[in-house]
Amino acid sequence: MRVAAYVRVSTDEQADKGNSLIEQKERLNAYCVAMGWPKPIFFVDDGYSAKDLKRPAVQKLIGAVKESKFDVVLTSKLDRMSRKLLDMLNFVAMLESHKCSYVSASEGFDTSTAVGRMVLQLLAAFAEFERE
Repeated sequence: MRVAAYVRVSTDEQADKGNSLIEQKERLNAYCVAMGWPKPIFFVDDGYSAKDLKRPAVQKLIGAVKESKFDVVLTSKLDRMSRKLLDMLNFVAMLESHKCSYVSASEGFDTSTAVGRMVLQLLAAFAEFERE
């Protein structure tokens, strides 16, 4: 199991409210330990909105997935990856085409199951709504 973990904050306020990069990393490391997975490789975007996927670390992550370097992409919450439903659906489709799944640690789903894909779609719609 090769795990990529993505963490992001867009504002200093998020960091102050318990969603700092350090806290996200700690949460994801602990999740990997609980799952019996190896330590993840982190991709970090500091100061970027999730309005689209045009972020440096996301682009590096996508490139690594396309090179088949990971089996799982892990985030603490879905909205760390994207706040746009279409981007999230396209991202997950890209992962699946490279035999990689997406897991949200706090929301308790992964896209390797039909239920996980359904939950992802619902949560992604709410994340987009919150952004707008």
